[in-house]
Order: sequence, then C-alpha cells, then structure tokens
Amino acid sequence: MALSILVQPLSLSANRQFELSAAIAVAVHQALVSLITEGLTIKWPNDLYWQDRKAGGILIENLLSSHELTGSRWYWAIAGIGININQTRFPPDLLNPVSLKQITGKH
Repeated sequence: MALSILVQPLSLSANRQFELSAAIAVAVHQALVSLITEGLTIKWPNDLYWQDRKAGGILIENLLSSHELTGSRWYWAIAGIGININQTRFPPDLLNPVSLKQITGKH
C-alpha cells in the first residue's frame, strides 16, 4: 500500500523538519499497533520494523525557500508512506522485508 499526503506545515519553521517526520512515523506506528500488538518499532527516522524485518517506510520531500531578509520558509511537504500489506514474495535484493499478512496470518 502506498499513500502520499500533501502537508502545508505553516505552524512549523523550516528548521523543524524532523518534528514533522517524527509525528508522521509515530502516527503510522500507532495505526499499525492496532493490527500488530508486539514487536513493531520505528527505526528512526523513516522505517517501520517488525522484529528485525522491514514492514514499511516513510519518505518526505520538502519545498523550502531561503530569503536573505525573511529567512527560510517551508511551503509544503509530501509524505510518502509505504506499508507491505499482502505480499508473500519479495524481490531477492530486498533485505528482510515482511508484510502484515506474514505477521498476522490474515489476508
């Protein structure tokens, strides 16, 4: 499952990008905890692991401007969230992937 979200972080200054990343990672973690009750962790700043296997990841692209008089401005961020849902076979070049189906046994 892949999802992209457009965010306009108007209340955060440009130097607080990690806070947005952390908030999104924690929110995704909390959503998945309802399905996976044990072993789910965040590998900071952007990966979701179950035990030692990667269940998903988050990538954030930012558009910033820098102006000599007004400083940096954060126009927007696009947060891409990918979670392995029903996969049971993965490309051999991926290291330790796992899906929700493999973890929970449910389709």
